[in-house]
Amino acid sequence: MEKSTQGKAAYISRKEAAKIRSFLTLESHRLMWDIARYTGERWGAIAQLKVTDIWSDPTRRYLRETIVFRKETRKRGGGKEAIAREIEIHPELHRTLSAYIPPTVGWLFPSPSDLLHHVTLRSCDKFLRRAVTLAGLSHKKISTHSTRRSFITDLSRNGVDRRVIKELTGHGSYEMLDKYIESDPQARRRALASLS
Repeated sequence: MEKSTQGKAAYISRKEAAKIRSFLTLESHRLMWDIARYTGERWGAIAQLKVTDIWSDPTRRYLRETIVFRKETRKRGGGKEAIAREIEIHPELHRTLSAYIPPTVGWLFPSPSDLLHHVTLRSCDKFLRRAVTLAGLSHKKISTHSTRRSFITDLSRNGVDRRVIKELTGHGSYEMLDKYIESDPQARRRALASLS
């Protein structure tokens, strides 16, 4: 397993992701993990999801076809205004969402101490770090940003066109997008071997 590049969030393999998820004890924590894993969105925006960003009718549990990440919840980069992002719901995430009983109104992930506010990024970081430690992966630089990096890297390694990845992630430039893609040691070896 290759260590992450200095200062960057670590890439998480599928096996590591499953191990980390197994140590997330609360259903809401597993849902946040799955949303991060299958949308590539930042945890700060996930923490601020409203029930209606995913369910068209929460009382009947009718899921929308896409998850909406409102522009006010998304990070602005390079001095540009943030834009809203909609992403289709992956089949694995659809299963998790279908089994989840959301609040009927308001925040999808309300703060346990104050239902008028959403859970904080700091508390997300705390429960994720605990699961990473229990999974025996604390030696890696896994953070809430690792799921975004892994999402982008996996798409790239699966041969998805950079333009499509950029559309999915909402990056403003290819330069910013490319910073997320983890180098694949096997691909480098295959590239060198092709020179024979």
